[in-house]
Amino acid sequence: MNNLLIKTIKYLIMPIAMVAAFFLIVLAVVYYNIDKPQTKEQQIFEERIVKALQLKLICRDTTYEHSTRLNIINDTLVGLWSKQINNRMYKYFFIQSMQNPRYKREFNNVKLVLPSISAIDQYRNGCLYFGAFGLSFMQSLCSDGALTDYFKKYNDTLFYANKVMLYKNQAIIASMNGIFVFDILTQQLIWKYKYHSAPMEGRSAVIGNKLIFTETINGFLKISSYNLEKFKIDWLTRIPSESDNLFDGTNLENDGNNLIAPGNNACYTINLHTGDIKGKIPWKKFFSGTDNGPLNKVENGKLYVTNYNNQNDLSCVDVIKNRLIWHFENAKYWGLFKAYILATTPDDGYFLVIDKVSGRLLDKVLRPKSKGANFDLIGKYVFINHHSFYQ
Repeated sequence: MNNLLIKTIKYLIMPIAMVAAFFLIVLAVVYYNIDKPQTKEQQIFEERIVKALQLKLICRDTTYEHSTRLNIINDTLVGLWSKQINNRMYKYFFIQSMQNPRYKREFNNVKLVLPSISAIDQYRNGCLYFGAFGLSFMQSLCSDGALTDYFKKYNDTLFYANKVMLYKNQAIIASMNGIFVFDILTQQLIWKYKYHSAPMEGRSAVIGNKLIFTETINGFLKISSYNLEKFKIDWLTRIPSESDNLFDGTNLENDGNNLIAPGNNACYTINLHTGDIKGKIPWKKFFSGTDNGPLNKVENGKLYVTNYNNQNDLSCVDVIKNRLIWHFENAKYWGLFKAYILATTPDDGYFLVIDKVSGRLLDKVLRPKSKGANFDLIGKYVFINHHSFYQ
């Protein structure tokens, strides 16, 4: 009798416990994804920026607050999600469609080597490609959860795969030891270039069928163009390193014919096909210091730069003709978005929305000082307050 009673109680309790557990999980998920209340200042700022830039909401998700290394590639949001639960840190890679935000996948694979130096900026055919941090091979993580290692037999050769770039079926690995070009399908090494002295692995970019990379050698900054179709160096250009010693590969712009390369002391215009220097805009026109140069961005042959020599004016300059197009008083460059220049007032108290073409002020928005307030540009999207993407 007692055994029968115990069994009966078990059969009654188990379904009740399962239902209760289900509702607790649902409640936790709902609670976690409810939009956290914003401060009044944050709310007003978001509304004003949305109106000023004529934005449309794409998606809103509180988990972005725990995300780092966010980037958007081919309308796919990728990033690293992390959250500490009971003194344990959980980390995941995730991908999310910006065209259909309901499609979101998270991956937690113990064999995944998290990249913490190079940007997550290579995504194609549903797969992320990145260098394995602290190691000398490449990994790919696909939307079906498949994780693949590449080029591990060259582990002693690469010496840290810090940056990965893709061209057709080729993977270009920029490491501290040199540049390496591989065939992804066969995993064979196609070409390599060993640095002679200072490693500059981050200062490289694939433009069309050209790999542009730099190194410092014998008192010169050497800029080289490697043809990824013909597997040979097309041209190289030398600039005295005492005049300029920094090119950031992420800032290399081109219009199909010219390479625009901002450096420490000048902004250079270089013929993309021959390597000839066509123009040079010295930073001393805008900045009296010698380190890092002024805040600037080049787009479509126009340089938008903060003129610190003229009371923080914002200048728009033709990079080919070295000619001032317009300037706006009391404004510091902050970013470009569609037809707008975003700037701040010299005291950083306001965002200014300026027309790209005319240099005319369109709007002025109070910059929030609330803790947790955030405003960032990621590709053609605007990210506001750590949880909302607009376009």
